[in-house]
Amino acid sequence: MYPYAYLFTAARFLGHASNPVSIWNLYSPSKELRAMILEVNNTYNERHIYFLKLQSAEGDHEIDHPQGKTSCYSTTFPKALYLSVFDSRTGTYKICATDALSPSMSGNGPINITIALSSTRTKLVGRLCSTSSGIDPGSLLLWEKTVFLAQWVWVGLATYFRTRVQAFILFYRKNITWVVKPQPSRESMPRRANKMEIFLEGIFRRYVHHVIKRTLRPVKVRYLPAGILEVGEEVVYSPSALQVEAHGEIQELEIRILTPLFYSRLLYYTFSTLSEIILAESQLLNQTLSLSDTDTVTTLFARNQQDNPYCQSTERLSYFDTYVSSALHFLNFLNGPKEPQNHHEQAPRIQTCETTSFPTHNFRFHLPREAESVSQALPLLAFLTTPQHQEQHGGCSQDERRIYTSYLLYQYLATHTAGGSTNLLRMEIGVVKFCLLWYLVRSLCP
Repeated sequence: MYPYAYLFTAARFLGHASNPVSIWNLYSPSKELRAMILEVNNTYNERHIYFLKLQSAEGDHEIDHPQGKTSCYSTTFPKALYLSVFDSRTGTYKICATDALSPSMSGNGPINITIALSSTRTKLVGRLCSTSSGIDPGSLLLWEKTVFLAQWVWVGLATYFRTRVQAFILFYRKNITWVVKPQPSRESMPRRANKMEIFLEGIFRRYVHHVIKRTLRPVKVRYLPAGILEVGEEVVYSPSALQVEAHGEIQELEIRILTPLFYSRLLYYTFSTLSEIILAESQLLNQTLSLSDTDTVTTLFARNQQDNPYCQSTERLSYFDTYVSSALHFLNFLNGPKEPQNHHEQAPRIQTCETTSFPTHNFRFHLPREAESVSQALPLLAFLTTPQHQEQHGGCSQDERRIYTSYLLYQYLATHTAGGSTNLLRMEIGVVKFCLLWYLVRSLCP
């Protein structure tokens, strides 16, 4: 349908690029512009792809029609990606553009694209246009290429600082309301996961796989991770589902993670069943994941004394696993003796421009002192503290439990000393290290 395409984008210099939108012009077999693909990026490394079918806009006054250019197009589409700290995810875009390659992809500009954002009124107008004729890099001499790079290499980096200066002016001088960022939608591409989230994703994937393989119900689960390009989606069948697949009696469930933040938030929860965690994180209040069927989640992950293999284990924890238990008890002690009245208050709520929730910081872990009953209180932690060599129960290695415990403590410190931001906690740790090093140097070299 579209055998020809042409890309308008900002080049990357020295590994850096400031590129809020890349535009793909899609042409018909007769080389007429018929559609566009917009790759929109925000400063949080999230991306959304818009596919737009264009309509003729010969009489549209929002387009500054270049002389000699008659191929003008426009269309409207809803906003789906959070782009600015001063604007929510609501509103509608209208794009008006001329075909820079007309006629028949043989032209050479000028580029003239206007994008307007509006809700009840026009809020923002952005324009991409060219001020001179196009340049073919293949025809440039060496010194001409050097001059060209010298003129443009600094633009992307300068844009980074200019954006923050203007944000400072808008917030402190113009008193523009700061809009808290919502989580990405199902159709958007999330940011890349960090080291901690990649580790926790592996734990979560194995745990879900472990539970499905041991459920007595015919269930097919499609799990889609977020922010990790190295691993893809996975479809897991319960043993009974493999026997009845041809009869169409299988319960199907899709677990789509919307943001890698979900994995780090697993560290906050004290819920006794994984279903409560998943259901809580799929609500509008948080919405770090999306579920196709909540009833199937409740059925699949509900704690059942008859078919839950964790509740049948009476093996006492090893010395190292007792250390993990003690660490959880210590973190629980630091937070005080009060019991939360609502399960949903045990993880900090995500306050965004699309919710009216207020964040809480009840970071509590409840682990029984008796090792033989640990699995009945927290199945996820029981999975973590079960020795890996026990094939009938699954489990994790000592290294994985050590890493999990260190991340648990790290997240606790971030919650209570850095407003929940691990990046801010790293900065605080760096400042403390610098102060200690400075004090040590001053002491040894007076």
